[in-house]
Amino acid sequence: MGKNILDSGVKRVRNVSRFNAGFGSIGELPEVIDQQRTANKGQAIFLVDHYFRDREAVLSRFQSRPGDLIEFIDTTDEPKTSGIDSLL
Repeated sequence: MGKNILDSGVKRVRNVSRFNAGFGSIGELPEVIDQQRTANKGQAIFLVDHYFRDREAVLSRFQSRPGDLIEFIDTTDEPKTSGIDSLL
């Protein structure tokens, strides 16, 4: 039998409880963030790949609000959970 194209070799994944991926995901981000704002005193922290630092057309779609924080993360090497946790 041929190799399953969905078998990436990754067997164990520790992930966030929610994520959104695929076409149109950034456009849905404000709705997802708004659902979480009440639990976090109305503030949001956006951790964004440094690739997007100068891409205002993408960043404006986040619809960040006063008090929100946008942190650009260098992803040249895959960030570790401990590195992300240290930002928060």
